[in-house]
Amino acid sequence: MKNIVFLLLCISQYCSAQLANWTAYKPDKFPTNLSGQIHGQARIAQMKFHPADANKLYAVTPQGGLFFSNDQAKTWSAAAGTDALAVKTASICIDYTNDQILYLGGGDPNYYGSGAGIYKSTNGGATFSLLTGGLPSNKIVVEIIMHPTDHHILVAATSGGIYKSTDAGVNWSAQTTTGLQFCDMKQGFGSNNQILFACTRENEPKLYRSTNFGDTWTVISSGLTAPTVTPLQAGGRIGLTPADVNVVYFAMISTGGIVYKSTDAGLSFTQVKAGGAPYLTYYSNDPTSSSQGDYNFCIAVDRSDANKIWLQAHNTWYASDGGANWTMLTHWASKVHTDMHQIGQSPYDATQLYSCNDGGVWVSTDGGNNWTPKNDGIFAFEIGTYAGKGSPTRRDFINIGTQDNGELYADSTGWYTIRGGDWYAHNEMDFRANSTMLYYHENAKRRLHTGSQTTFGLPNAVNYSTIGFNRMDNQLAFVALTEGIRGARSRD
Repeated sequence: MKNIVFLLLCISQYCSAQLANWTAYKPDKFPTNLSGQIHGQARIAQMKFHPADANKLYAVTPQGGLFFSNDQAKTWSAAAGTDALAVKTASICIDYTNDQILYLGGGDPNYYGSGAGIYKSTNGGATFSLLTGGLPSNKIVVEIIMHPTDHHILVAATSGGIYKSTDAGVNWSAQTTTGLQFCDMKQGFGSNNQILFACTRENEPKLYRSTNFGDTWTVISSGLTAPTVTPLQAGGRIGLTPADVNVVYFAMISTGGIVYKSTDAGLSFTQVKAGGAPYLTYYSNDPTSSSQGDYNFCIAVDRSDANKIWLQAHNTWYASDGGANWTMLTHWASKVHTDMHQIGQSPYDATQLYSCNDGGVWVSTDGGNNWTPKNDGIFAFEIGTYAGKGSPTRRDFINIGTQDNGELYADSTGWYTIRGGDWYAHNEMDFRANSTMLYYHENAKRRLHTGSQTTFGLPNAVNYSTIGFNRMDNQLAFVALTEGIRGARSRD
């Protein structure tokens, strides 16, 4: 018995040692695109700028944690503390008096699930601790905003109400009913602006306004009407600008996109873009197309001209007349990755327009017409179950399938994207020398990573659960079928 316990202890210590030594594989460069469709690297839910340092940015990935850039998004590095968090992440708030203090909102704001509360770091992201004083840990925290003159006061918009803390996150109290699901919150511009806006995630999104930094909230209804034409889809977004603190835009996702404008600081609104054409939230400007609802939607107002607006869902749209007329600047398959979650200009350089989407961080310097990826170092691919394999005979070769960033492989020279979209195909690799041959479960086809697909001899319409290769005889393989196991020897 002692020998068994000793063996188990050794195995446990060995496994722990192995788990402690994981590092990102070639994270330093954005993948080279061989697919023909615009490609990406990571889903970014939110990005924020440092309160005083124009070079420093923070990017939150739902599946990969928090990343920092110290050179205006040229390169990124991971916050070590989020590697240790077994939760998804949604939002970030940086203390403007001390950037070592960070508040990290948990959950997935795009899929709107996996709530995780709020975490705090006092050492610049090296470690994080869950804040447990009154804000439930099962809430998705879509936004956290700090009071403009008192850094102890915080307001959080969540999947279960709006919460406020007056003691730097130690204690929280609900300021709205906890049955409200919020999907956006914005702070009015100005040195001591106490106005906050928040909107709900429902087919008839409600716009809430607070004039005392979240203590009390009023539903704004003047000029806003409920969408009535299908498809009715949940959610909306808020657009503000320092160019005119009285201008507020409220965009609804339903019916291809509806946009309202206020010129009295959000007390009343006028519809500037009705539902229907142009279809701002659809894949294409066509009534037979479709959108993905609250998953991807964002709006931004120019920082120096309150009539200039950008709106993204799948494509980039622009209006220069307060939202009455719209021009499509990019199509979802080109220029910039689709499924956009945030758009906005740099507060330090308005010529830099940023888009955060399922492909990462992108920047445009010509008003949204052309875009450049800024993702070197953001290693946050969302790899599908069973969709990642390494060659058993070629040490440097890895093949993965990802959420919305297609299929990729890596060799000694870096990562390469070889097809777009979602790619979750279960595949295996054989034991032939220097093997990069992929065998796909869903269609009984195989291919080299750079070659065309061919079948590998199974009867038509046969589905199999797994394929295995003989290590000693690299021409021998077995597949598991519903009626049993079948073996074959390669003739190539």
